[in-house]
Amino acid sequence: MEPPHTPTHRQFTTYWDKFYAQAPHMQPSSFAALAAERWLKEPTKLLEIGCGNGRDSLWFCSLGHDITGVDLSAKAVEACRAAGSRAEFLNADFSELTLERKFDIVYSRFTLHSIDDEAESRTLESVSRHLSSGGLFLLEARTIHDELCGQGERISDHEWIHGEHYRRFLDPVAFLLKARDAGFQPEYILMSSGLAVWKELDPVVIRLALRKL
Repeated sequence: MEPPHTPTHRQFTTYWDKFYAQAPHMQPSSFAALAAERWLKEPTKLLEIGCGNGRDSLWFCSLGHDITGVDLSAKAVEACRAAGSRAEFLNADFSELTLERKFDIVYSRFTLHSIDDEAESRTLESVSRHLSSGGLFLLEARTIHDELCGQGERISDHEWIHGEHYRRFLDPVAFLLKARDAGFQPEYILMSSGLAVWKELDPVVIRLALRKL
């Protein structure tokens, strides 16, 4: 059951369709640069969940990696496909994804704070299904220490609607416990501001590399 006032699946998709219809392809994120330098030194089969406009997926592909990107927004996927890359892009709910193949890395940037707690649990299961044994789940997300947490319409202690934008800010301790229960071992943890600056916003984000046991 949806929490009171939480955006429905259709409202969520409509918001991102509108956003990505207007958003141009941008340079890769700083998290993508870190991932490429630290964890993608050899040709890699990578699945990006919540690929958005493809800024990171398309860049990873240009580096010679085998890329599959998934996003709930049909407009985002349409734009990614139009970029002419050899990467594969799928319009699907990544929390319920079932592909008949495994990946070395599953990559998620700014997606886990866009879904509710139940979808987060499904996503961890989905990531585990699609990772090869010993594979890595790389993720970056906003945390409860972000200045936007607490602004707007309150849905729960960690869920807020600011303008039209729903966010569920991650509690780092709770998330790491849930990830351990799902069969992941953290190998890299960094939480800080200054990592994902956008215009006047400087969120406190967490960056994780979780190894599938």
